Amino acid sequence: MAHSDIRSVVRQALQSFAHASLIETERGRPPAHVAKQIGEHDAIFLERLCYADGIVFPLVRNYLPYSRFPDLLQSNELETVSLYQYLAKRYGAVATTGKRQVELARIGDEAIASQLQVEMNSYVLFNREVTYDQNRQVLEYYESWHRPDRTRLTIDLHRTY
Repeated sequence: MAHSDIRSVVRQALQSFAHASLIETERGRPPAHVAKQIGEHDAIFLERLCYADGIVFPLVRNYLPYSRFPDLLQSNELETVSLYQYLAKRYGAVATTGKRQVELARIGDEAIASQLQVEMNSYVLFNREVTYDQNRQVLEYYESWHRPDRTRLTIDLHRTY
């Protein structure tokens, strides 16, 4: 029996990413499941609402290890450049790999529903991801909520024997 390894790459088609509006930024103790992923109990938290073509796209919550990016919250560029571009330019940390889980979920949080402009208990695509840099160090853990009516997933499959 042949062994097959099917890998999928999930990408979001974003025509023209305009900007991300920072809703909240802080340094503090992350939830236990996040601390386990980033390997640290001191984190930088960013909550951003992203827009494409002027339309609300995803709500994103990023958690980054504080020890790697201690002055990140002092930046005034986080609303005008992508987080990954900033981390590469400022710290030399280039996002190269990650593991993402995507699931269909119902919104049970009024604030999230309001920010995405949907009704409570609406279905959304919920993502969890751990992203690693070129040295295989954790860059971030993030969670995001995407409206299914504004999201397209493309999955590339590769079979190896």
